[in-house]
Amino acid sequence: MTPGVDILKTNPTKKKKVKKGKTKTKISKKKYLRIKCPICFNNLGKESISSTICGHVFCTNCLLTAIRVRAVCPTCRRSLKGNKAHHLLYLDEDSEELASP
Repeated sequence: MTPGVDILKTNPTKKKKVKKGKTKTKISKKKYLRIKCPICFNNLGKESISSTICGHVFCTNCLLTAIRVRAVCPTCRRSLKGNKAHHLLYLDEDSEELASP
């Protein structure tokens, strides 16, 4: 044992015993992340989505309206001036399930 080093002893993990010939199958359902616009609180995915240069995601309409009022990110207040301040996000058709209730 090295002096000055504490060793934490843990219990070994218990393993489940499975009879021979039987296999356990784990059925996993896909869980989809539901992302909401922090301005209007609608689920994102059905309408166009935009991301700011700081990485925050909004409905495109909400973000454009907010930028017209004040050119900062509505979440972190980072300056959003210029044409590279935000960009559209394009999701594939399977991402429609992101916004489903």
